[in-house]
Amino acid sequence: MKHFKASDFKITNWSGGTTTELFIWPETAKYSDRNFDFRLSTATVEVETSIFTPLDGVDRTLMVLEGEMKLIHEGQHEITLGPFDQDHFQGGWNTQSEGKCVDLNLMCRGNTKGTMTHFSVLKNSSRLLEFAGTMSLIYCYRGSIQCDGVIGNTGDLFVVEQREKLEIGCLGDCEVVLIEVDG
Repeated sequence: MKHFKASDFKITNWSGGTTTELFIWPETAKYSDRNFDFRLSTATVEVETSIFTPLDGVDRTLMVLEGEMKLIHEGQHEITLGPFDQDHFQGGWNTQSEGKCVDLNLMCRGNTKGTMTHFSVLKNSSRLLEFAGTMSLIYCYRGSIQCDGVIGNTGDLFVVEQREKLEIGCLGDCEVVLIEVDG
């Protein structure tokens, strides 16, 4: 298991706000080269209307963490997302967003597939996670969690490979997202 602290991540600007790459696989891949199997990132959307960068061949799952966003996929569907709602769509679609929010974005290429599941854990309680994917990522969106004796705080990420289950404990009320990837 690997633990990445929020302070480890690089924040970059984009035309509508900021983005933070949390994890990319393989770890030598570069988003700009589009040579990744999957990439997990967060973004702040600070403008009312935004056009998504076309990403042909990329399956995207976007989860709103705070705020609200309406996604308009031209010729496909429209959906309004509130906190912890998500939408799965093709990166090559013409997509526009309306609304300001913070989101979590999973991009998968090729045979790689992924899912995201949000859950809350109350203070001083624990939750047993059973993993279905080849690689599982645990994103601590809010609060402090403990995994195998390691404490992760708001914005931290744990990467778990080849493991069937893991019990996490919460030191305060927590909002957590489990990302499972196969492929």
